[in-house]
Amino acid sequence: QYKTNLHRTFSKLYVLKRDFAESITEAQAAVYLDCLKYGPEHPITSLNYDLIGRIFLEQGKVEQAEAFFGKGLKSGTSISR
Repeated sequence: QYKTNLHRTFSKLYVLKRDFAESITEAQAAVYLDCLKYGPEHPITSLNYDLIGRIFLEQGKVEQAEAFFGKGLKSGTSISR
């Protein structure tokens, strides 16, 4: 979990530096690690999808952002069904 948190934190820092490519790379690493540990549909994993959506939104890429927000919502609610 520490590695995932580090990737998530670095991703946010890269957004602040406006280095969106590195930010996405770090967020993808967080998704990968959480998928291995919890599975792709777990609510914890959905936090990373939300992060990627916010990165795309910050760039003005609304369609890509919506896709990741939707994936995060689907993942986050699948456990409660």
